Amino acid sequence: MIVLLKFFIAHFIGDFLLQPSSWAKAKQAKKLGAWQLYAHSLIHGILILILVWDHNFIVWAGILALVHLIIDATKSLLQTRRNQRWLFFIDQLFHFISIYVIWLFFENKFPSFSFLNNEKIILLITLLIFLTRPMSIAVTIFISKWTQDTESGDDTASLHSSWQYI
Repeated sequence: MIVLLKFFIAHFIGDFLLQPSSWAKAKQAKKLGAWQLYAHSLIHGILILILVWDHNFIVWAGILALVHLIIDATKSLLQTRRNQRWLFFIDQLFHFISIYVIWLFFENKFPSFSFLNNEKIILLITLLIFLTRPMSIAVTIFISKWTQDTESGDDTASLHSSWQYI
């Protein structure tokens, strides 16, 4: 479990502390042509090596860096101004899943979904899902009486149009 936590620490440091906003903007603008994309992934591999501190781990660090590169490259190719926010969360979800799966292989473990039989876990998952999109639509509908309806088409506009998704 310590190694898994080190993977996540490396990810958080690499994605949020050591990545300047100028790099994120360059990756978005230049897509696969941005050297920052490749440097960012290399930094992730180096961080993991430093935190795990085992020369036998170099192949795993390379795999993690490569997977990070693939996820970030895919995000840069798909990202537009319109989908930028939700794509950030999908990107992070894929990073978390890939970190977990690589850790399972490293530890020679097999994924177990037995936690889905736990009533409290299922309740927590249900609440987390409810508190995201369904609750935002409900709040939007509730406050729509007091918000100005615009036709700009961006997410700052009244979500009156979101009613069609219900």
